[in-house]
Amino acid sequence: MITHFIFMSSSYSLGTRIALDFIVEEASVQEELKTDLDTIIKRCGRDVSISTHMIQAEDETWESVCRADHFFKDIKVIKTLEEFIKLIQKDRKLEGIDIAKYILSKFTCTQLKLQKLVYFCFAD
Repeated sequence: MITHFIFMSSSYSLGTRIALDFIVEEASVQEELKTDLDTIIKRCGRDVSISTHMIQAEDETWESVCRADHFFKDIKVIKTLEEFIKLIQKDRKLEGIDIAKYILSKFTCTQLKLQKLVYFCFAD
C-alpha cells in the first residue's frame, strides 16, 4: 500500500476541483508537506480554501486513489506546487464578468438588473 497526501482546492477558472498529490514514504516528508502548505498560505492568503487528505492506495497512480475513494474521481491533478499556486492565485481576483456569470447561474434577469447587481457587488 502506498500513502498519498493530497492538497485540494477549487479552480473556478477551470471549473473543477484541483489536487496536488504527494507520495509519502517516510516521516521526513511530513515536514516538507508542512512547508509546502505554509508556502501556499503565504502566497495565496490565509482565507484560501485548502483541504488536506491522506489516503492509502494500491500504487502511486491517481487512478488507484480514485479506486480507493470515489470522492477523488473528477479532480484535475496538478503536477507542481508552483502551478497549483498559480491556479489558486488566478481565481483570487474577481472581475465583473465573473460576478455576472455567478449571478446568472443563480437566476435569470434583464441586462439592466444584471448591471445594477454587478455594480452593487463591486460597491460593497
